[in-house]
Amino acid sequence: MAELESFKMEYANARLECNAADERANILASKVIGLEEKVTKF
Repeated sequence: MAELESFKMEYANARLECNAADERANILASKVIGLEEKVTKF
């Protein structure tokens, strides 16, 4: 039973890390889009 709880915790942590990585990727993507817009206006 303790193994199952341990697995659940690891799974939850992995999901949190994944969500954080997705958030960083979205921020980077929006920055890149902003830079592209500046370049095309230039």
